[in-house]
Amino acid sequence: MAVLATVLLLFAGGATAVRLNQTTAYYNCMRYRTTCKSLSVAAGRLTGSIPYELILLSKLTHLQLNNNAMTGTIPTEMGTLTDLKTLMLSQNQLVGTIPRELRALTRLTNMHIIQNRLSGSLPLEMGALTNLNSMWLHSNRLTGTLPLDLGALVRLTSMTLHNNLLTGTLPLELGTLTNLNYMDLSYNQLTGTLPRELAALTRVRALFMDDNRLTGTLPCVLGELTSLTHIKLNFNQLTGTLPSELGYLTLLLQMRLYNNKFTGTLPSELGSLTRLTGSSATLVCYNIGLCGEIPLGVTLNELSGHCPTTRVGTYLRHACPPANPTASPSSYPTKAPTVSPTTIAPTSQVTTDTPTQSPTSALNTSSPTAPLAANVSVAAGRLTGSIPYELILLSKLTHLQLNNNAMTGTIPTEMGTLTDLKTLMLSQNQLVGTIPRELRALTRLTNMHIIQNRLSGSLPLEMGALTNLNSMWLHSNRLTGTLPLDLGALVRLTSMTLHNNLLTGTLPLELGTLTNLNYMDLSYNQLTGTLPRELAALTRVRALFMDDNRLTGTLPCVLGELTSLTHIKLNFNQLTGTLPSELGYLTLLLQMRLYNNKFTGTLPSELGSLTRLTGSSATLVCYNIGLCGEIPLGVTLNELSGHCPTTRVGTYLRHACPPANPTASPSSYPTKAPTVSPTTIAPTSQVTTDTPTQSPTSAFNTSSPTAPSMGAQAVDSPTRMY
Repeated sequence: MAVLATVLLLFAGGATAVRLNQTTAYYNCMRYRTTCKSLSVAAGRLTGSIPYELILLSKLTHLQLNNNAMTGTIPTEMGTLTDLKTLMLSQNQLVGTIPRELRALTRLTNMHIIQNRLSGSLPLEMGALTNLNSMWLHSNRLTGTLPLDLGALVRLTSMTLHNNLLTGTLPLELGTLTNLNYMDLSYNQLTGTLPRELAALTRVRALFMDDNRLTGTLPCVLGELTSLTHIKLNFNQLTGTLPSELGYLTLLLQMRLYNNKFTGTLPSELGSLTRLTGSSATLVCYNIGLCGEIPLGVTLNELSGHCPTTRVGTYLRHACPPANPTASPSSYPTKAPTVSPTTIAPTSQVTTDTPTQSPTSALNTSSPTAPLAANVSVAAGRLTGSIPYELILLSKLTHLQLNNNAMTGTIPTEMGTLTDLKTLMLSQNQLVGTIPRELRALTRLTNMHIIQNRLSGSLPLEMGALTNLNSMWLHSNRLTGTLPLDLGALVRLTSMTLHNNLLTGTLPLELGTLTNLNYMDLSYNQLTGTLPRELAALTRVRALFMDDNRLTGTLPCVLGELTSLTHIKLNFNQLTGTLPSELGYLTLLLQMRLYNNKFTGTLPSELGSLTRLTGSSATLVCYNIGLCGEIPLGVTLNELSGHCPTTRVGTYLRHACPPANPTASPSSYPTKAPTVSPTTIAPTSQVTTDTPTQSPTSAFNTSSPTAPSMGAQAVDSPTRMY
């Protein structure tokens, strides 16, 4: 009898959920336990826990159980598999901590355990895994600090820890990771300064530390990172001037520095960054010495000076707003200029995101003229403390903007008495508690922006009373519960962002009544159930993001009626069935992400009509499913078969098919997916590019870096891939 060296079952079909020890792959591996080197049941609908009997597979080198529904903890016994090189447990429902016992896996090169529910701190012992090449642990619930021992992982090329609850400072030891080309620490609670030691990361191409609480200045040594193509430090509390050395980063395609507290003059050296595009970032600089849009990510700071004309001059679209510091926001332009056709959502609020008066005068409610106040704006004003309940004295208040500060406490219930209020902006603070039901009285409210706080509890049912709402941005909080049916009453809503929360339950049919909606983002929650057919009524929607949930069922064919769609993301769900041919009607699509689902069947030829999709919009690496190579369709890691629609896709076929032998070792596959764009550099965060402080459409960066493939075995993807 031939010795079975490898058992590979990349796509275990069938609709019935099974346990790992009930699969043929597991049975065969246990039968030939002394020689079995690979056990892979990715996207196999597995449930139950990881069996501790895996310790019997002493020769195992590749374990891939990603994209299932497995529960329980990571067995400590896994530390006995000392030959293990690849450990992929991503996209499950695993809980508990990362076992310290894994320190014994000294041959491990790839550790991918993303999008689970892991908690606890990173083990100090991880420094023993000195052969690690990629460590992807993002989108869990990890806490604690970054261990100093991470500095021992000198072979590391990509590290993703975003979307966790990490605290503490950045260890100086990160500077020893000189092989790193991708590091994402965004969406945590990291504090302290940027270490000068980061200057040693001369190979790094993507550096994401946005949405933390970093302070201090930008060290001038960042100018030594000349390989950088993408940097994001937005939504921190960085201060000081922008160093002129940033002008050395001539490969930059994306620079996001907005929503910090920078001051001073824009250095003319920024004019050297000629590869930045107009949609890379926006500087809306009212009342700070600059006006209009420039393609630099320094929005909502306190910079002054002239735009570097060598690159930026052509993007100045607006004249300066009135010099009168008490001018009403209504005298400002109501929309930011459109640089790109993907700028689709209203941005009227961004014109008032900069303080127009001193903090003391703005919150002086004891003034005899206080009831006449129409606008209180102390955005990026370094405010601390709670929101004073005395605001109820400002009975004529129409605009309240306290975003981008460090305010704490709860949202006062008394705010419900400000019945003239039209704009409420409390984003980027440290507010806790629930959204008060009393806000239902604000029936004139058009813009509610309370993003990136620590709000909890459910969305009040009474929100349905806010029928004049045009934009509702509540993302990046800790909201729980279901989507209330009363959201269907918000018929004037054009943009709604609820991503990066903990929402559960199904999508209410009433969402179909929001016929004015052009932007909806519900991604990164725990939503279940199917996609309602009623969504077909959203004929104006241009961006529909529901990725990274637990949606099931098929893609309704009526999605083909959403002919205004330019961006759709449904990746990282559990959708099944075939791709409807009606998707071919979505001819305006610039981005379609459907990967990491459980689709089956044949690629419909109608997808060839989607001629606006670019090669970097999405990738189909289709080993063992009847297709080979890359095509610009976001249907990666499903169970599709058939021929690529040649009218659009033929030129993107770059790889010959891998070996037909289903037991072939992953080592015989290409080690990387073919590169379509020079910006395809590494795993990316996403969630984090959706920053509707200016406009939700900052997520539409289709030139952003995508995930590095680990070949056929890397069937999990590090993140949203934008």
